[in-house]
Amino acid sequence: MAGFNPAMRPHDDASEHRYIHVIGSSVFVDDRVGEESWSTHFIGMLDDVAVWGVDVPHGEDPSYGAATDLYSYYGRATELDWLVAGRAVQLVEWARTHRFCGRCATPTEMQTHERSMKCPACGLLAFPR
Repeated sequence: MAGFNPAMRPHDDASEHRYIHVIGSSVFVDDRVGEESWSTHFIGMLDDVAVWGVDVPHGEDPSYGAATDLYSYYGRATELDWLVAGRAVQLVEWARTHRFCGRCATPTEMQTHERSMKCPACGLLAFPR
């Protein structure tokens, strides 16, 4: 039985890496990241596979039109793969919408010890929901 373990960083013994490219709210799964300059967010370990969410910039499409929305992806993937893709969309969208502090509009900083964005000016923490 396959298992998913949410985590902050990949295990050293990861057998491979899987990248879930988030294009708007659609997904495209590949074994390599579209562009190294795109923001990536570690999602967790799916058995021994490290899974990453990739924030694809507006106007870019590494799937050449093959990306699918999560509703359609449900019938094309296993339930666990679909759940992990949904988590990737949630985390990428959270990072997109929390780039600036909701209190003082200062750019936030991703924390390394927990999944949060912190404002360096006022200290406000934002967590994914």
